[in-house]
Amino acid sequence: MTTTAPSTIATTRSGGCSRRSTSGRTRTATILFSDHGELFGEHGFTNHGNTLFQPDVRSVLLVQVPGLKQVQTVTSPVSLVDIEPTILMLAGAPPDQKTHAWNLMPFLTEGDKVGNPTRPLFLYSDLTKGMVRHESRGVIVGPYKVIRDLSTGTIEMFDVVADPEERVDVSAKHPTERANLGAVLEAWEHETSLHRNISAAIPMMQGRYPMRPGH
Repeated sequence: MTTTAPSTIATTRSGGCSRRSTSGRTRTATILFSDHGELFGEHGFTNHGNTLFQPDVRSVLLVQVPGLKQVQTVTSPVSLVDIEPTILMLAGAPPDQKTHAWNLMPFLTEGDKVGNPTRPLFLYSDLTKGMVRHESRGVIVGPYKVIRDLSTGTIEMFDVVADPEERVDVSAKHPTERANLGAVLEAWEHETSLHRNISAAIPMMQGRYPMRPGH
């Protein structure tokens, strides 16, 4: 299954999915998300977990915090791992100093201006269907996404802003960006032991990646 997914935050001032009393809604934050996207024939695939293409890894993320003056939409990509530090912040619990994840609260109030286009968002998939194993790793930085498909032995880079359907491999057109993202992805794989074990945990050493908003 795909374990990380870039998301766009949509915020809402409604009661969301909560069916509590009015007094309860004033004290209850609502976070609604999906754990993956879905393929409906794009690139010849259906369902999910087969690839790291955008329809497979983009997911829903809706956030409503009572009493908070929120922006309506945040277009900066974030990751579902960012939900954990956000919940810790809302609960008044101390943050996990070892995580690379970002607290999303600054995004809710300040929008895209707190985003960092140099932040890498890492992706991986590992799914076996019958006798076929689909295994890929990827990274997104700014408009570029590199996908390393271990099942086919291919490496591709797409400009997901100019080419959201990921039809054209721009590796040859932008060799410097391709080399840089490839190095970032390889370093992440070694740091997380994904080069040895796809089931490894994903701790990050803070400081190797762009600082989180508010830090």
